[in-house]
Amino acid sequence: MQLLDEPEAFLYPLLVKKIKNSLEEKIENNSRFQMFLTSHSRDFLKEINNVKYTFKNIRHHSEENTYQRRKNNVDINKYSVIEDIDSRTKYEVLKNYGLLDEIDDYEKIIICEGPTDKNYLQKILEREDYIPQIRYGKYSEGFNEASGLKLKYDYVGKGATAILPILIFLDNVSDISRKVFVILDGDQEGETVLSKGKDSEYRHLEIHKKYYLRVKK
Repeated sequence: MQLLDEPEAFLYPLLVKKIKNSLEEKIENNSRFQMFLTSHSRDFLKEINNVKYTFKNIRHHSEENTYQRRKNNVDINKYSVIEDIDSRTKYEVLKNYGLLDEIDDYEKIIICEGPTDKNYLQKILEREDYIPQIRYGKYSEGFNEASGLKLKYDYVGKGATAILPILIFLDNVSDISRKVFVILDGDQEGETVLSKGKDSEYRHLEIHKKYYLRVKK
């Protein structure tokens, strides 16, 4: 067993990846070896849905108390609690580190047509215990916004026409089984997209349900 406290601290980003790969290799080559580490590294945190890792959250607390025979009127006691990561905490961690749209093995995903739909859905779901990843638009949008990458190619689908390429990407980028909700406008383009392809063609995706956003004319 080995204990490591923030092994990535003060290191050049490329070295962080090398350390991460070296640690993973050491564990994979020794089934009896166990490692505990604390980290703020995005390279480690993006593995939050990887079955090779088990994540715990350290939550800090403080409380005010008064004690007899103390010269202070109030003492502040601070302590930390190690707890399991529930769905809400996982979402908050990924969002705070700018990783929510980069994780390619997120369990539940909503695919919509554009940023307006995404903002609307986020507002509706913001108080839920579990918030799915929301993807949309052109290939680079909706899953890698933090990198600043923006494709400019005219032949890359957008809106409803980007739904099928996103589904194909998700089905091939990871072996994790996940549920996908497809939300499209109830117009001709949306109906045409939904009529193409069969849900059974995807190996790792369960197209759980399809909604139509009614367009007011």
